[in-house]
Amino acid sequence: MRELKFRETKLVAEQGYANAQTNLGIMYARGDGVPENKAEAVRWFQLAVEQGHGRAQYFLSLMNEGGTER
Repeated sequence: MRELKFRETKLVAEQGYANAQTNLGIMYARGDGVPENKAEAVRWFQLAVEQGHGRAQYFLSLMNEGGTER
């Protein structure tokens, strides 16, 4: 079930929807339905931030505080 949610979210994120990009970043950061991948989480958060998504900015700042490189 979690893998299905991941695939659906990724499809929407790839279409450029900032909310889905943020959710995908969270999934990568937590390893929810996909292997944990901090660099990939940062990439998706950055895409959403470029569209002005405030929640993505928050999560990106948390990732950066944790020492994750951009």
